[in-house]
Amino acid sequence: RVAKVAPNSKIRPTAEYDAAATLILLKQWSQVATVLEDFRKHYPQHKLQGDITKKLAVVYKEDGKYLKAAAEFERIEKENPDDKELRREALNQAAELYMKAGEKNKALLVYTKMVDYFPVPIEDAIEARQKMADIYLDQGKRKQYIYQLKQIVAGDAVAGKGRTDRTKFLAANAALILAEPDLKAFKKIALVKPFKKNLKKKKQRMRSAINTYTKLVEYQVGEVTAAATYYIAEIYFEFNIALLESERPTNLNAEELEEYELVIEDQAYPFEEKAISVHEKNMELLDVGIYNKWIDKSIAKLSALLPARYAKTEMASTIISLIQPEKAKKDAPGIAVPATNKTGDNIPDNKQLNDKELEASGNGEIIDEQNAPDQVAAGG
Repeated sequence: RVAKVAPNSKIRPTAEYDAAATLILLKQWSQVATVLEDFRKHYPQHKLQGDITKKLAVVYKEDGKYLKAAAEFERIEKENPDDKELRREALNQAAELYMKAGEKNKALLVYTKMVDYFPVPIEDAIEARQKMADIYLDQGKRKQYIYQLKQIVAGDAVAGKGRTDRTKFLAANAALILAEPDLKAFKKIALVKPFKKNLKKKKQRMRSAINTYTKLVEYQVGEVTAAATYYIAEIYFEFNIALLESERPTNLNAEELEEYELVIEDQAYPFEEKAISVHEKNMELLDVGIYNKWIDKSIAKLSALLPARYAKTEMASTIISLIQPEKAKKDAPGIAVPATNKTGDNIPDNKQLNDKELEASGNGEIIDEQNAPDQVAAGG
């Protein structure tokens, strides 16, 4: 009304600002946006311009105009160079709004600003990198995706006192994905001629893959520990199968070939035993109340390898007994409930994956081509 009656009045800016405030209380988003836009246009040098930007950001957001809101939040960051906390939060809001608007490339630009301008707190920076990684993955940009995962792992490693449960969780999951190339490299080597050369190479890659997955346990993240344990077990089992299915020498008579088969079986069997042993380590996570798809996968493997011991019908009651011992006692008072050492969120010590029993095959103490019978060498 003041604008219409006295357009040149000195109180017009204040009157329009007050009108905008009233409309905000009434949640008249379209009207208030018009008033604020007019204020910005007519009074570019007014001392309230900074506040106008903040109000427009909220108004556009509430009105569902995410692109305009994101642009205003970016403007807030630029208009407040001395307020780091406000700048960081404004950029975070802008990125989230761009995501809501489906503008992932614009969100990436904002997240890039965030990690460049604000490397600390490290948790916020790692969180931003995780969102960047998710966008790159969705866009099929594998190289950029892997780069962000590496940055997450590196950032958590040097976080010091800034390290949190959240940074460890994100880093552990990133490291689990980054471990995949070692596993693929190990699986890629087939035990064919030249046998000795390929055997040595496969053993080296097995050792490398096991070391990579063993390190993941140090994060003490339950699901990642279970995943790493599962993969270590599968690496041992894969080596067992690779030996059993390895290319046979062509220059052996029937008797020599039979002896060769027995040697291969003797060499392969310890790896199957170790696979079972490591899968059983995942079972121990049940003792501390952890159950996830990786433990379930280990149970499935054990059921196939040792059906007499790990029949599915028995495993179901065992899982209930381990996770809910009181319920198990109540439902079946005549059945003994397995003892546990449940300690909240603690998980088994990673030494369980590093003991001498597990290291033996990784260090080549079981397969030694130098000590193999002559017919094995003949096969190379």
